[in-house]
Amino acid sequence: MWRWTEEGGVARRQRNPYAASVNDPHHPMRALAAAVVAAVFLLLPAMGGCAASRITDPSRTATEQFLMSQAATRAVEQLTFHGIAGRSAWLDTTHYVSSEPMYVIGEVRSRMLHYGVRLVDRREDADVIVELRSGGVGIDRDDYLFGIPAFLIPAGTTTGTPNTSLVTPELALFKRVDQKGVASVAYVAYRPDTGQFIASDGPKVGRSNRDDLWFFGFGPSTSGDIATTGKDETFTGRAGRAVPVPNFDFDDEKPPEPEPQRVPEAPGEPPR
Repeated sequence: MWRWTEEGGVARRQRNPYAASVNDPHHPMRALAAAVVAAVFLLLPAMGGCAASRITDPSRTATEQFLMSQAATRAVEQLTFHGIAGRSAWLDTTHYVSSEPMYVIGEVRSRMLHYGVRLVDRREDADVIVELRSGGVGIDRDDYLFGIPAFLIPAGTTTGTPNTSLVTPELALFKRVDQKGVASVAYVAYRPDTGQFIASDGPKVGRSNRDDLWFFGFGPSTSGDIATTGKDETFTGRAGRAVPVPNFDFDDEKPPEPEPQRVPEAPGEPPR
């Protein structure tokens, strides 16, 4: 430490022999800093912190759901209802047993409405009964791997020690996971009083796919025609598109508006 003194009108800086230097190992500040650091290291094992976030997963992934729903959409969009257009119909789903039942039923109802079929809520009010059935809605998956697959190495057990095992990592030079959704839909329409056949269509089959590739551990490189591929432009469900249907409510048709009459031009006037 330094102090200022004045000798003969000249200020001089001299070392203060009574002030301890910070570099002195016996300096009180150095002792205090050492005590703080020691206390921190002693308290670190007793200190703890935690953060938890609850993550829930549905029973089926979005990819699985989109594969089946997209395949069902493409199957339903092939159905035609020309034979019952303009009639009141009740959709019978008693014999429909397959995956995605509510979605497929909703797609069929939308298709019927676009064809001019009037849906009713009660069987007694219907002129036609439409019985829906399906050959199946599901997913086929093919896995290809060139490399070393992951496998389980069981460990020995001892009394009082839980069974432990080791899973080796997968070493894939090339890997492919190909998933295909397939759906089949059909219907038959008949009279509710006599059971007489009116119309039918199907089975119609729709398909969807997603393909994931890995090269030397890098990937996946995804392609396909469902929303979870990250390419929204490929998600083209077309069952809900409008179908040109003739107007069956003839009372609602309006006569064409008459064309406006042009006033004849008088001689000598500029054209209007």
